[in-house]
Amino acid sequence: MIRILKVSPRQRNKQKNVAMIEIGKRIKEVISEKKVTVTWVATQVPCERTNLYNIFKRRDISMSLLWKLSDILDHNFIQELADQYKNAKTKKGA
Repeated sequence: MIRILKVSPRQRNKQKNVAMIEIGKRIKEVISEKKVTVTWVATQVPCERTNLYNIFKRRDISMSLLWKLSDILDHNFIQELADQYKNAKTKKGA
């Protein structure tokens, strides 16, 4: 399983200049932007609504779940993360 943006405290100190997105918060924002309910998304995943609220608290998520949520919400979280990483790396090198 691939994890997105999961780093140890030691790695985090080495990557201070790389902006890290809290993916759970971003998923919650997109659900709100799309004007769909948490209940609806949970039925699409499928999972319990409480599990989805737990996802909102996460800083990392499995690639398969992120892919599924991207499809359900018609929002490319994977590309968004890649773009943010690329932008952070560009700023670091500037």
